[in-house]
Amino acid sequence: MYDAVVGDRAVVGAQCELRHGMRVWPDVALPPHGVRFSPDV
Repeated sequence: MYDAVVGDRAVVGAQCELRHGMRVWPDVALPPHGVRFSPDV
């Protein structure tokens, strides 16, 4: 299972990687490339 939880009005920018079980709280804005786990940039 690969579920992540994204809260109401949250914004996940382009190229962000959310992993299993991650939570993005309501009203949070993640910028593009703000969350990365893979080594390729």
